[in-house]
Amino acid sequence: MTLWRAVRLAMGPAVLVALALLVDPWRLLSHLTALDGVWLVPIVALSLVQFAVSAWRWRFTAQRLGLALTRRQALADYYLAVLLNQCLPGGVLGDANRAWRHARAVGNTAGAAQAVVLERVSGQLAMAVVALLALPAVPGVVGVLSRHPWSIAVVAIAVLLALGWVIRHVGRYSSGILPRALLGRGVWPVQLGSSLVVVATYIAIYALTARALGVDRELAALVPLIPFVLLAMLVPISVAGWGVRESAAAGLWVAAGWPAAEGVAVSVAYGALNLALASPGLGVALARIRGARYPRSDDLPARRSRSNRTSSPS
Repeated sequence: MTLWRAVRLAMGPAVLVALALLVDPWRLLSHLTALDGVWLVPIVALSLVQFAVSAWRWRFTAQRLGLALTRRQALADYYLAVLLNQCLPGGVLGDANRAWRHARAVGNTAGAAQAVVLERVSGQLAMAVVALLALPAVPGVVGVLSRHPWSIAVVAIAVLLALGWVIRHVGRYSSGILPRALLGRGVWPVQLGSSLVVVATYIAIYALTARALGVDRELAALVPLIPFVLLAMLVPISVAGWGVRESAAAGLWVAAGWPAAEGVAVSVAYGALNLALASPGLGVALARIRGARYPRSDDLPARRSRSNRTSSPS
């Protein structure tokens, strides 16, 4: 294990311990133990929508690249990928695994990798769009922008540069297929629409987690903070965003005039629920260990011929 990987593994727990000591640890504990199980029903329902749409988006992207991917394969491997992403350093090893498995099935390593990369980029761009739309509602932002109008131009330029960098580098990696698979005519509305649905489920689950802990903040004040908490998870210095997400929540809660312990508690509960909601991926992993696998493309004709022989009348 490299030193950097060891640091990343220790970063999340260390930050969580530090936050627990800095905020009121007893208040933090009281929030976490106040979880109302009734709220788990809509949370689980939303997670089912989230995984179904995410897997559909991956399948749609793969098909745009000319790669076969069944609904069952996409959903099963998406659950497994999310579970691995939450348990392993880097946050992308699960995605690498589903790309590898898909590549084995279709015999196209580059295409399978591109489908996963483009699908992930689509989701992150949608989250960035939602965060930008929510930015004026974040406490203190309007005051800063009104006192320093030039900061609007700085933010806009930074966003454009970031988007340009993403499109340029992903396009280079994808060998010119980016416009066809992600930004092509008739494609980008589907990509953006499905990604916005997924982002909406993330935000709704976070808000429902707050309600489950007894955090009764107005949605108009709470919801604009959530995209920024979730975006903090992309910072690659811990496993599954642990510690970073809680730090962002604490800061945003304080900016809103709310107790930091409350924000940390909601974020911790959200992380734990996310891990639980991805638990069907464990069943997929066990099935893989027992020998279940994708059908390889060169296996399909043989299977069809055996099926035809079996079904033919004697």
